[in-house]
Amino acid sequence: MSRIERLLLTGVLAVYTLWVRRFWFVTDDAFITFRYARNLARGLGPRFNLGVDPPVEGYSNFLWMLLCAGVEAAGLDVTAWPCLISVILGGVLVWRVFRYLLTSGLAAPMAAGGALMCALYTPFAVHATSGLATMPLALALFLCFEALIAPGPIRPWRAGLALVALALIRVEGIAWAAAVLALAVLIRREAADRRALLASVLGLGAVYGAYFTWRSGYYGLPFANTVYAKAAFSPARLSRGFDYVAVQLLTGLTPLLTLPAAARLLRGPGKALTLAITALALAPWAYAALVGGDFMTMGRFLVPGWAFSALLITQALAGWTAGTRPALRRAVTAGVIGLGVLSGFDIHPAPAALRAQLHYRLNRPVEKFRSEYAQWNYQRQNGRRWAALGRAMGYWLAPESRVVAGAIGAPGYYSDLFFYDANGLVTPEVLRQPPPPDAALRSPGHDREVSADFFLPEAPEVLRANLVRGPDCEAGAIDAFLQLTEDDWLAPLRLEGRERYILELRPLPPGDPWGSDTVLLYWERLADDADADAARAASERSLSAPCETLKRWSTHG
Repeated sequence: MSRIERLLLTGVLAVYTLWVRRFWFVTDDAFITFRYARNLARGLGPRFNLGVDPPVEGYSNFLWMLLCAGVEAAGLDVTAWPCLISVILGGVLVWRVFRYLLTSGLAAPMAAGGALMCALYTPFAVHATSGLATMPLALALFLCFEALIAPGPIRPWRAGLALVALALIRVEGIAWAAAVLALAVLIRREAADRRALLASVLGLGAVYGAYFTWRSGYYGLPFANTVYAKAAFSPARLSRGFDYVAVQLLTGLTPLLTLPAAARLLRGPGKALTLAITALALAPWAYAALVGGDFMTMGRFLVPGWAFSALLITQALAGWTAGTRPALRRAVTAGVIGLGVLSGFDIHPAPAALRAQLHYRLNRPVEKFRSEYAQWNYQRQNGRRWAALGRAMGYWLAPESRVVAGAIGAPGYYSDLFFYDANGLVTPEVLRQPPPPDAALRSPGHDREVSADFFLPEAPEVLRANLVRGPDCEAGAIDAFLQLTEDDWLAPLRLEGRERYILELRPLPPGDPWGSDTVLLYWERLADDADADAARAASERSLSAPCETLKRWSTHG
């Protein structure tokens, strides 16, 4: 790489780092993996709840979980280091895009423009952190493409390692590995390439076979529980998946150029290679539609295909602007890059009314449609809020408490309590219920959610817990808080089956960073020998004077 190429790449990576810093966050679902990793680091095995045999595989990113376990074992901050590693892997992917464009014959400034297009696309930057395995998956897919499909000899060891990384990084990784191999078989015709492909397949088969044998024996099921919780097919789910893809394309806009770019390149030489790149760019669109979409922000399921879209768009731009003035070429490239940046400032050329018509988070009314930027901010705040909830539950609840919850990530990690999962990720009993009708579909990944009452036969110690805005004791404004507890918390306790539960109020632990204007409310089960009427009366007296109750617990908790 020449000096000017190194300077250009350094500049691209510097801008990428600044852009990613703007979107740094850890989503709640990442903490599910973190809890499995922590238990593994403790020598307890990769499991969520202790005492459950066989354990339940409620994570979907085996290699990423192992990496997080290493972070935990080293005593490092698991909310920081996996995100940092993910950012670095994203930088490696940007570098590989730059390098590929150079080797395909583009001038260094145009190759740098393509790398910048990849790096500054808002969903790419958002999912460079989050604590999930999105960026490792995207990099592993691109490395498999380089090792097996891109021009050049196939090196079996390199190809085999890339395939293993892809197959084990996420539960669907083995399908992506098979797809890359199928494309390689269609493109590679030389006998030496076919022998190298066979060696790569044998290596993948040996490693993945060993992994599959271990995990099937350890967890007792052929597939991760997340597959059973989320994967189902119906026309309504497919329609929701198409809506998901459409919203992401209308939000990001730049990926819409993938199709015209591919059409132009297919009129030139190297049609087989262009078709393979196009297939890898569009396959995540098809996958996202088939699985019914994803509730997370900024098109997480589409990110692994973005690097391939960037290749196609950059190469097509180079052809479209060939022979024009350099200033015009730079302006057109900058315009395409800028198009992918807009959603990072919540700017949307596609009207909100149009995107709302494709509303796919069905647990929310259409009139409360959120942009993907607003959803990112919502997830960012929820991750922090639920971490505070977990810390509060760990502080106030007995270690042996069993808790019913829908969000189990950060609450489970920080409290270290036993959780019954209303969405079924770590509680398979939920998935044994008949699937909901299409008319009852919710946000993707949450279709199987059950009410807290589903777990009443298990007599959990805590049936519901949450953080709510507390009374303004200094101003004496407690009426709104009292109304909240009556309407949303006390009234449901009067339903049949909840007679043994009372409402408890606690402040956050001393010095908690979430703030002092929030309190913990939870339904606690009474001991079998407790006087329910007396306990309920004491609970209601405590709630009728919330400021005094909070002060008492803050002093004597």
